[in-house]
Amino acid sequence: MFLPARVFTSKNRRTSPPMHPRRLTGQSIDEQIRAVQSAWADVLSLPLCLTVLAFYEWWRWLFSIPSNPLLLTMVAAVAIHAARRRRKAYKAELKQLYLHRPPQPTVGDVIELLRMGGRRILQDLTAKCSPATIIAAARRFASPANWLAKRLFARS
Repeated sequence: MFLPARVFTSKNRRTSPPMHPRRLTGQSIDEQIRAVQSAWADVLSLPLCLTVLAFYEWWRWLFSIPSNPLLLTMVAAVAIHAARRRRKAYKAELKQLYLHRPPQPTVGDVIELLRMGGRRILQDLTAKCSPATIIAAARRFASPANWLAKRLFARS
């Protein structure tokens, strides 16, 4: 007598398949969300192509062109059903990913970052525009070693 490897009872038939992590350890959650969304686009392409073929066969059938749309319609229906089941799994996975996504910076965080950047720029400007820096630059320009100063002062 043939015994299946796994006996399907009402208890173990209702458990969902285990979710395998799609993300590497260094990968961000946003990259993982984009990967799931692009995987969904791959899943959607087959049912769309089969649906277009089914509509084409129905069009041929309506205008008395010899064809049989029943077979392609059944294949498209099976593909659509499989895509809907996979879409539910993708939606559940995306929902979990959105829940675990780190929070976005608030307006206060952005303002603090801008304030710190502004302080750094102000410190750089005050260091570059100090009187000692301007005098040193003028001395360098007017020094006899500067070829531009030699040419300018030679003409006058």
